[in-house]
Amino acid sequence: MEFHRYWPLVYVVFISVIPFIYTQENAPEDYVSIHDVVRNEAGNIRKCGPGCADNAPANNCDANSKPDDYVKAHNVARKEVGLDPITWNETVAKFAQYYANKRIADCALIHSDCNDQQYGENLAIGGSGKDAVTMWVNEKPDYDYASNTCAPSKCCGHYTQVVWRNSTQLGCARVKCANNIAYFVICNYWPPGNYIDTKPY
Repeated sequence: MEFHRYWPLVYVVFISVIPFIYTQENAPEDYVSIHDVVRNEAGNIRKCGPGCADNAPANNCDANSKPDDYVKAHNVARKEVGLDPITWNETVAKFAQYYANKRIADCALIHSDCNDQQYGENLAIGGSGKDAVTMWVNEKPDYDYASNTCAPSKCCGHYTQVVWRNSTQLGCARVKCANNIAYFVICNYWPPGNYIDTKPY
């Protein structure tokens, strides 16, 4: 399996400590996201979320963070590649809120345990929910569908989860960090996507 396409797991800890060392050129400013690699119960390697940091606008208001904002932002990207719309799932959203609440104190970009739960996951720190999705979708130019790989030294795993054909439902949450500056944003997906060596659609 081609682990060179994704940042090694060791970088997850490093980037959590110094989140702005890598800035994606086309991403909005003041946003950070992370993605790591885990193995699911079936033994397949699944990307739970890419091991690099990206930037997007730190909009401190609550606008653009309602369920419909997350759903619409996802569906714009999904429509571009001919996919059916994704829909909101309250059960998934409750899990997202549960985990977001656990991250309020440190707002660390640490994934929930993707081995023990059934959801795909994207994380970000910054402003509104819509801005987080926009940042994930902005990875699209760095994804090559023909080879199913990211561009060298680029992240595209957030984008591929957004447009994963079989991920038909999502739930998202957003909490203000204890530092009173940024927000922790999480979207969970059911069924999960981002299986290595499998194209998203």
